[in-house]
Amino acid sequence: MALSKEIKLKKLFQKYTKNKNASGIILINKPSFTFSRKLDNFIVKKKIGKKVGHLGTLDFLAQGLMIILINRATKLAQYLHTLPKTYQATIKFFIATTTKDACGKITRWNSSKKISLKKIKAILKTFNNCSYYQTPPIFSSLKKDGKRLYKYALKHKKIEIKPRLITIYRLKLIKYQPKINQIKILVSCSKGTYIRSLATDIGQKLNVPACLFALIRTKIGNFKLKNASSFKKIKLLNLYSVLKKNNFFLKIFSNQEIITKIKRNKSLTINFESSELFCFNEKKQLIAIYQKTKNNNYAIKKNFLTNKGEN
Repeated sequence: MALSKEIKLKKLFQKYTKNKNASGIILINKPSFTFSRKLDNFIVKKKIGKKVGHLGTLDFLAQGLMIILINRATKLAQYLHTLPKTYQATIKFFIATTTKDACGKITRWNSSKKISLKKIKAILKTFNNCSYYQTPPIFSSLKKDGKRLYKYALKHKKIEIKPRLITIYRLKLIKYQPKINQIKILVSCSKGTYIRSLATDIGQKLNVPACLFALIRTKIGNFKLKNASSFKKIKLLNLYSVLKKNNFFLKIFSNQEIITKIKRNKSLTINFESSELFCFNEKKQLIAIYQKTKNNNYAIKKNFLTNKGEN
């Protein structure tokens, strides 16, 4: 099965990444029960693109939209990483696990009780448009003292995990199945949000154990799961269209004098409101990223004109 998937992935990328200097992003629908990093590792191993990365790791259990960054696109990770994400999550009540999802060992279980729909709606409403400090799961790839949290968990070591400020922009109940104590919700949230932790947080407010049973990421910024490439046909999106679609401030420069200034890392004076300015040439190739200093002055932050290729 693993070999079959590898053959598919090889064919998938060979056709669309013949030019290893090409930059852009690929939208992929990650299947459940696979690791996000496997796709990166495969591309690197097969030398598909000189630099490869991804945005927003999905847990082993989860499926859905992933953004694969190719070459120069990896330099935009810090900007694209801030895009909000949307999930469809299934939460099961009266059951708790070590990993806060269906992959862990059961630590608490009780199916004899029921929760009223009215109570569930009232609790979910408190998370809508809400910012709070969320504690990430110990079974995660976050680091503490240079070590992944899950490594502490595997050795049964108790450690203090620092809560992080996250925002739930929208939380909507899609379906309630009282017979199996399960709800399905739609969640739009900020970066750094763990839906596994959200599931247990909802359970705590309901005074019952809870865990994440299934998860599908349906959207990142303005990119939707339905537009993700299939394993039979991959589409490499260029950086200009990627940034424009997500409302970043872009400017195309054709004046050779300005392009020379950019190449020499000179500051620019432009009447722009954004704190960052993404500069492109006439071919819509990313040539630089500028950051606003004061008034209409912009200082160079990243210069791609000094590096050959990777467009």
